[in-house]
Amino acid sequence: MERTYKLIQESGFWPNNEYAVNQASFGFISAPSTAGTVTQRSEICSCREVFGEQLQEQLDKHENLKIPVKHVRLLLYTRTAASGKDTTDAARRKFFENVKTSVNAVNILERKYKWRLTRVYPLVNEKCTKALMCMVVGPNNWIRSPHMQSMYCLILRAAKTEPFEGIKTYANLMAACKKHVSKGFNDSGYIRDTYEYWGPIMMNFKNLFLNLSMTVNYSRSTYGGERVYHEGIRCLVQGGTNNKELKARFKKYCKDGK
Repeated sequence: MERTYKLIQESGFWPNNEYAVNQASFGFISAPSTAGTVTQRSEICSCREVFGEQLQEQLDKHENLKIPVKHVRLLLYTRTAASGKDTTDAARRKFFENVKTSVNAVNILERKYKWRLTRVYPLVNEKCTKALMCMVVGPNNWIRSPHMQSMYCLILRAAKTEPFEGIKTYANLMAACKKHVSKGFNDSGYIRDTYEYWGPIMMNFKNLFLNLSMTVNYSRSTYGGERVYHEGIRCLVQGGTNNKELKARFKKYCKDGK
């Protein structure tokens, strides 16, 4: 049985019962204390790319958000009233099982490419009674750049139900992605345009990011002074990124060598 952690609200940040979102959203949280509490370290975002700006603000030293970067530690959240669900124990269990399904999809990739495995834990906040939430902890490969963070959040949000339920292999995952695209969900376009490159990106991770630190990959100077709100996984795959070095490496190792 997974340990349940308690979310502590940072002053000025969500959560509250008025924050309404129609899809799973993301926030950064601290490492747990010995008492089993975690502290929110960022605003919550439903847009995967805008979410990356939180790390940019910290790494560019514009804000001291104290987001941990040794591992990726995410809050996954949805407000039940916005999705028509209730807050019964059954709904919470269903939400947690859905997230475990998406984490399984992530784990399939991580096992194939010998990364440390992502884990998911129940999370509660006594002030936010209308929310379903959990904590996801994974290797910091997933936040090495805004594009990796976008890919991670895409899988975590999109792969939570059928056709991803019960999959066990990489071939199962690729087949599920094809079926998901045909269903036309909100994230389906991003899956359609990127899923064939998930494997090549992870296989060539060291070549892609050698000497490209997180600080470089989130720095405004790398993107011509711009923020990273559009620097998602599809932007990288389609050649639109302003990270010129990463763009060239992706073409060499993942596109030309695919």
